[in-house]
Parts: sequence; structure tokens; C-alpha cells
Amino acid sequence: MRYLIILAITAAWLNFNGAVNHLQPPHTRGGAISSVGISNIKFSGDETAVYNRVGVVIGWIKDAIVFNYEGNKALAFIDKQDVFSFAYGNAYLGQFHNGFFRDKTGNAVAWVRGASGGPITLPPLDRVAPIFMPVIKPITPIVTTITPIETLSWSNQSWDDFLGR
Repeated sequence: MRYLIILAITAAWLNFNGAVNHLQPPHTRGGAISSVGISNIKFSGDETAVYNRVGVVIGWIKDAIVFNYEGNKALAFIDKQDVFSFAYGNAYLGQFHNGFFRDKTGNAVAWVRGASGGPITLPPLDRVAPIFMPVIKPITPIVTTITPIETLSWSNQSWDDFLGR
């Protein structure tokens, strides 16, 4: 089993061409939610994998909705660059900008393939996207948020803490 994991990590690294690929310029991006910084990476549909700081898939984005790893629970939604929780009365969680999920202090919590302007990321380990449940995005709260200064550091918050789980 250990050799299989090492082989998978090596293959992912080699497929990554040894460099971090960043988001394309805005005029070359496509997709329905590219305006929020999601790269146009396709899996089984229009899902985008969300990775933790070590390149492991921890969630999915589909139509500006953030799903859990299994794809059966909507956890948050993205409105412009702001991320809001479906729980806790649509509470503000942080931002999604240039492919990084950032906490309220501007530190990176998670990322998508093609992220730029943040901490160093490891090559992602892809997996097949699950089947997603249909979700209707709620109305965005009217309260304006103050955008924190983005840092080059990883947050001390885990993905679960960021989502308030």
C-alpha cells in the first residue's frame, strides 16, 4: 500500500510538470463561475476540486456552491469573492480570490488548481468527482465585508473550522 501511495504522488508530481500552474488571465478563462477565480478544470462535469495545503482533495465547487468531500452536502456558497456558510444564518466565512479560500484574516485555508498569489502549494492528487445534489443558492446578506490583506501564509484554521463544522 505504501508503494502505491508513493507511486500516485510521484505520478501526480510528474503530471504537474514540476511547477505550479497559475490561473489564466481573466480574458482566457471560461466557465459559469470563472468570475470568482475558479479555474476552468473539468472532472465529470463542471466541478472543481478543492485541495488542502498538502494537495489532498477536501471538497468540491460546483456552480459557486462548496460541497463536502463526498459531494452530498452543500457547505457554503461563493458570491462574487465572498464565501458564506449555509449554516449559521449565511455567516461570512472569508474570501475566495485567485483560487485560494482565505479566512477572515487573509490567510489561505484551501485552494483550487491554478491558484496564484498565495502560499506555495503542492501538486494536487486528483480523484473522480462525486454526484452532487441540487442546491438553490440563498440571497446574499446585505452586510458589506471589509476585505483583509491577503498574506503568503497558510491559516491556522482547518477546512472544517473555516466552514464552521
